[in-house]
Amino acid sequence: MILDVENPTKFMQKAMSRNRSTTGRRNRFFIDIYISRGQVIARMWPTKQLYDRSPQYQKTIDAVIREREIEKFLFLGDVTALKLRATKSRYNWWEVLGKIYISHEYHFPGKSVGIRHVSTTKTEAAWHVKFVTDRYCLLKIDLFSKTGPNYFKGHSWYYVTHREAGYENTLRGNEALNPCFSYFETQPDNEKVNHEFIFGPTLAKEYDAFIVTAYGYTDANKRGQTGIYLLTIDDPWWLNAPLGS
Repeated sequence: MILDVENPTKFMQKAMSRNRSTTGRRNRFFIDIYISRGQVIARMWPTKQLYDRSPQYQKTIDAVIREREIEKFLFLGDVTALKLRATKSRYNWWEVLGKIYISHEYHFPGKSVGIRHVSTTKTEAAWHVKFVTDRYCLLKIDLFSKTGPNYFKGHSWYYVTHREAGYENTLRGNEALNPCFSYFETQPDNEKVNHEFIFGPTLAKEYDAFIVTAYGYTDANKRGQTGIYLLTIDDPWWLNAPLGS
């Protein structure tokens, strides 16, 4: 086919008409013809992938889209918390984010909860830790004391089905956290996206670690989880996060 440089629209119309024809091809794939950097490129696209997606493939796409939405919902400190969590496992922070959200969204569409850290303050009487979620839910905080016997002990992924770098459509692993103390937020509300934990300063010391988990009130499948945070009033807190250690 000779390309008319002065009239590329006519050429593209002719190419598009040929794209729609699959008669006579053994594989019956569409031929995608387009112009890129002055060159005419032809590619063959599998019709089953583009126009007849399997339910499993569509669920994977929807789950990844949900992960992207949660990633945009997070602040820089939340991303750093995921990086801090990744230093305690064999995955990078993106894999940790996927382990928390993707597989759950795959099996329970619309039930994953995005959690974002707002602030951590301290008074003489108590610690105040605030979070916000993009779904109505109840939050629980797991504390890991640096002086306790279980500080990061056994903090790893169990070797069950899990996500490996470079692979897709595999399930998440189970994590052994061994918290020193677990505490649900006070005054739960069924229609609540702003959450606050209040607990005494003797329960946890500064720079202790904690993880927050979300649970549905009426739906047990509604879940969410954060990275590893440090209990500190530093602003921003992640300046002293022991990343890479």
